[in-house]
Amino acid sequence: MTSLDNRTLGLTPDDWADVLLRYKREHRDEDFWAVDAMFFLPGEDPERAWLVILALVHRAEEDELGYVGAGALEDLVTEHAPAFIDRIEAAALTNSKFQEALSAIWVNSLYQDPEIVRRLVAASGGAIEPFEVDYDKAEREERDAPDGA
Repeated sequence: MTSLDNRTLGLTPDDWADVLLRYKREHRDEDFWAVDAMFFLPGEDPERAWLVILALVHRAEEDELGYVGAGALEDLVTEHAPAFIDRIEAAALTNSKFQEALSAIWVNSLYQDPEIVRRLVAASGGAIEPFEVDYDKAEREERDAPDGA
């Protein structure tokens, strides 16, 4: 049983977005399940994640777009950028709020195709600044570092 069962089963994208934004605004503990489940949604149901992201962008205030971008949208891009790049570009081209949310994502260019990275940067209006971190190497170095280093 996944975290997407139970409370998320009958939710529309709009309903899910409303609960996520209510949690962001009010920090109500009873709404945290929506945040927790959204973390898993891109991996388990990327098409549904896309619809929730669009609903979030539509409902979010300007100062909440970074929350949408650095959270749900970044997770979707990290896991499924090639499958969604055409839709991401189209949404950014026609929706300034979506482009603003997109500009908040972090893109590790070591883990994305260079053409996808180029297209994401262009879709963000040049706001995305890709970086390169080899997570496995960094973890090994951290683990193998002498104490106090």
